[in-house]
Amino acid sequence: MRGMLSKNLSSEYAIEKRKTKFAFSVGIFITVFLLIIYFILALLFAGNTTNFNSQSAYPPPCIDDDVLPATPSEVSIRVLNGTSKAGLANAVADALSLRGFSIIETDNAGMVVDDTQIRFGANATASAYTVAGNFNEPTIILDDRTDGLIDIVIGRIFDDLVEQDLVSTFDRSKPITTPKHCKLVTKITPVAALEHNASLVPAYKISGVDGNSASPSSSTTAIQDDSSPKDTPENGSSPEVAPISIAPTPDKPT
Repeated sequence: MRGMLSKNLSSEYAIEKRKTKFAFSVGIFITVFLLIIYFILALLFAGNTTNFNSQSAYPPPCIDDDVLPATPSEVSIRVLNGTSKAGLANAVADALSLRGFSIIETDNAGMVVDDTQIRFGANATASAYTVAGNFNEPTIILDDRTDGLIDIVIGRIFDDLVEQDLVSTFDRSKPITTPKHCKLVTKITPVAALEHNASLVPAYKISGVDGNSASPSSSTTAIQDDSSPKDTPENGSSPEVAPISIAPTPDKPT
């Protein structure tokens, strides 16, 4: 009798143990399934994001949640060399041109900076963020210019552009996501714009502060010739050859 009771107790214990193990397995499966769904939804509904320099003293301007990236061909860019590496501005300009941007000019910045800077006026904010997506942790600087030109000042820590396949702002189906530490344009005191020839910039039809609907009246570009004395060190020292090698995109002619 005792043997039968002991056998029944052992059988009931085994059944309960299997039930507990099964419940535990189901719980893990549901948790993993929910995590997968979460990440899929996050990828589907996330906006275009760029890693910005969060330590910058310049607050980046906020833009509306539904603003889409600008079309690269409608973005006019001037690339400035803010380093002692000769030819860097021309190399970056060539690479951005292959990505469809309109290069207006290359030159020396007349100053040395560490972080790459994206400088622009309030009416070209969407264009500026579209350009910024091609750089790692750029510093976003709002200045007092009224035209649509975007200045890129290449900094000393610049190594290469973000791989084109990883540039989120090339996906014009998703709105731009500005940094969490952004400020309203009306709350930012713009810095003085770097001197430039506004006549080189195609005329823009501005609609709203983001400038996303801007369309240039001309697509003419004027890339500085490599033989020009520009884009060389400012201190008169022997130029340091830029160690980077920016590869053109595979679907563009070299």
